[in-house]
Amino acid sequence: MIKLIGIVGYQAYIPKYRLSMKELRSVWQQAAPGIDEKSVPYRDEDSITMGVVAVENLLVNMQIETDKIDAIYFASISSPYIDKPVSTLLVSMLGLKENVFTTDIGGSAQSGAMALINCQRFLGDSDKFGLIIISDCLKSKPGSIMERHFGSGAVALLVGNNNPIADITGSYAYSIEISDRWKGIDQEYKTGDDRFIKQFGYIPAVSNAISGLLEKLGKDINDYTHIIVQQPDGKTPGYIAKSLKFDKSKMNEGNIAKYFGDLGSVSVFMGLAKVLDTAEEGDEILIAAYSSGGCHAIGFKVNSNIENYKSNPPVQYYINNKININYIKYLQYLELI
Repeated sequence: MIKLIGIVGYQAYIPKYRLSMKELRSVWQQAAPGIDEKSVPYRDEDSITMGVVAVENLLVNMQIETDKIDAIYFASISSPYIDKPVSTLLVSMLGLKENVFTTDIGGSAQSGAMALINCQRFLGDSDKFGLIIISDCLKSKPGSIMERHFGSGAVALLVGNNNPIADITGSYAYSIEISDRWKGIDQEYKTGDDRFIKQFGYIPAVSNAISGLLEKLGKDINDYTHIIVQQPDGKTPGYIAKSLKFDKSKMNEGNIAKYFGDLGSVSVFMGLAKVLDTAEEGDEILIAAYSSGGCHAIGFKVNSNIENYKSNPPVQYYINNKININYIKYLQYLELI
C-alpha cells in the first residue's frame, strides 16, 4: 500500500507590528474591506528572515535532524533578489546537507501551492522529507490601492509520508487569462478594475478549480469542514461561498486577512495553519490559491497524528501579540521614507 504524502508539521510567523485600517483611513480616507489591520515587518525583516524564523521554530518543535530533509522549496513573490536562488542560501543558513534538492518558485501568489504540489511529486512514495518555506513581505507605494491590502508573514511546512498530520487527498489546477494585479521588474504594482477582476478572474478561476477538484475526488463541497481561498481582503472570499452555494461559516476559521491583510503566496497557508491549530481527526480542508486567472486547489484530510503535533506558537498567538504603530512609523519600518 502506497503511503499518502501529507503535512508532517507546520509553523507560522507574523511580524509583531500592525497598521490599523483606522490609522490608514485617517491618512488617505480609504481602507481595504474586511481587513481590520495589516502586519508590518520591521526594518531588518524580509521574506528570507521571516521564513527562517518559521523554519527554525518548526524544526525545534518537530525535533527533526536536518540531514533527514532531502528537498527545500522557497515560494515567494517578494524575494529580495531578482537573480539569486534563496533556497540555496537557506541550505547554508539552516545547516542542511549540501546535496539537498533546491527550488525557488515565484511570479505568482499560487507559488506556495505550486511548491507543495511539486514537492509531493518529488517525494513520491519515498520516506524522504521535503521542507517548504512560503514567505512574503509585500509593500506598495504610499497612497496606492495595494498599500491598503498588503501584509507580511511566513509559513513553513514539513512534508512527507512519515506520520503526517494531514494527508493530501488531491489537487486540481484551472487557468484563464486575465491581468488583475501585476508587477514588472523594478515597477510598482498595477491593478485593474475591482469588479471586472472579480467577475472575470477571481470568481470563475477559484470556483472552477474547486469544482474540478470536487469532481476529481468524487466529493461534495459540504464534505469539507473548512474552506480557505485566496484572501486579497476580508470580503472577496465570500463571493466563492455564494458562487458554489456553501455555508460561508466554513471560511471563518481560516480567515486571516482580517488580522494580517493580504499575505500573497502565504495567504491560504496562513489560513491552513490557523485551521490546523484547532483541527480534529477526520476534518477535511480545501484550499484554493489564486493569482491573475490561475488557481490551484488542494484537498487535505486530518488524521489521528494531529494529536501529536500542533504549532508553537500558534497563529492565535500572533493575532493577540502585536504592537500598533502610526503611519509615519509604518513608512519608516518599510523604508519608504
